Amino acid sequence: MSRIAYPYLRIPDEAVQFSGWFVGDPNAPLLPAPEVLADWDYARDLVVRGSVQIDWDSASKSLQFGEEDWLASAQLLIGTGQGQLPRQVQYAQALPLSKQNPSALLEVSVPGSTLSSQLVMRLTIALTAPSAEATPLSPALKGSRLWENSCDVLIEDGGSSRFPVSAIGFKAAFAGKPHERAPWYVEWRPEDLSGDFSSKVVLYVNSDEETFLEKFLLGDRATIQAVLGGVASHMCSTILLRNGKDLHLEAFEEGSVGAVANHWLSQAFPNEGGLTGIVRLLESDPGAFNAALIASADVGEQSA
Repeated sequence: MSRIAYPYLRIPDEAVQFSGWFVGDPNAPLLPAPEVLADWDYARDLVVRGSVQIDWDSASKSLQFGEEDWLASAQLLIGTGQGQLPRQVQYAQALPLSKQNPSALLEVSVPGSTLSSQLVMRLTIALTAPSAEATPLSPALKGSRLWENSCDVLIEDGGSSRFPVSAIGFKAAFAGKPHERAPWYVEWRPEDLSGDFSSKVVLYVNSDEETFLEKFLLGDRATIQAVLGGVASHMCSTILLRNGKDLHLEAFEEGSVGAVANHWLSQAFPNEGGLTGIVRLLESDPGAFNAALIASADVGEQSA
């Protein structure tokens, strides 16, 4: 269940019959997706399958769409890489949904050479055209997520650290503080690099900024990149400036704050000659340091 409160009505789980996730090798029976995919290597392609069937009348009632027609699409997204919001995401398949055709079976082949750390699968029902009888609480924007189900399968050694995200009103939560009007705020303590990332770091998204929140929830490429890149740049620069060139980030256990920072830096600076070169860049050209981390957070084009 999402921890984020969407600014519009959505389809409840009771109105969607979901098959569950199935994964397997090409030309072989597919099995329910495991938590960890054993004995996998880059030469091994995978097939992913999921299907949905909507109780259209129930969904229409939940969305306050009345009796008028509305359209949606079932979208299968495949991601890979570390983190809650994976580094690479692409629409793998999209099929139309309507009252006359309320079901969709989605199945794609994923090249093994494109995978790293985890296989992220997300099946989303997105709005294509709203009803003419929609209320102010109904979803209205094309692409609004009406329902979704996701599944992560660890591959290789896993090492994926969860990035908790929470939408709150900053005017109430941070009244009178300098960041009251900020679109996002990351809460963490730079002195605790050994702590578990998923419990030591929280990203707060400002629900008072409705346009920003909508773009964030819809997975807008520039918005997600700016937020994730900004978080990575802020945390990494703080860690490096506090600890200097003698820090050994590679020594931190997988899943810790230090290990995640090391992963971010490795992605952004593969040719800087290790930590010494990265610190030198941060000190001499902090703008380039910041831009590189933002660039590395690009989730890629997401077009149906």
